[in-house]
Amino acid sequence: MQAVWGYVQSMWQQAWQGDVQAILFWVAVYCGVVGIYSLAFQLRIRRWPAAPGVLAQAGVERWGGPEWVRSDQQYSLKSAYRYRVDGRVYEGHRVSTWVMVASHNGRFLLEAQLKGVQRHPDGTVSVFYNPKRPHKSFLIQPGRVGLLITWVIILGPALFYWSRFHGG
Repeated sequence: MQAVWGYVQSMWQQAWQGDVQAILFWVAVYCGVVGIYSLAFQLRIRRWPAAPGVLAQAGVERWGGPEWVRSDQQYSLKSAYRYRVDGRVYEGHRVSTWVMVASHNGRFLLEAQLKGVQRHPDGTVSVFYNPKRPHKSFLIQPGRVGLLITWVIILGPALFYWSRFHGG
């Protein structure tokens, strides 16, 4: 254990000195910690129950930059919905755990994300809510692709670091 702690301390000192190996070590550690937290969050949300909701608004919103300079424009999802849990009405605005901001050319990703909202023939949508805190909700549960991307975020930097500096 002392050897591990010594390695961590050494990497910290070397990172402050600008050593590329040490910086990549801490990038891998950061991606691992954040990725594991995100993965746990996504897996928990996959177990949330659904309630029928009424969608008041769901679309791609443009912000930033003048209208005539498309390269400076940013896009994000904007939504508003209501749903009922145990007789109480709640309002939500979150679409997905994947919060994305896209450029003018990448806004199609946001439009594709909106297609993941489960719409029903009666005009309602599925709202996935936290059973312990029903005011927390999403319109889209995390899917397999999102979980796979999270695994890549967790493992990719660590594997790159290991192969670059410790691999054969």
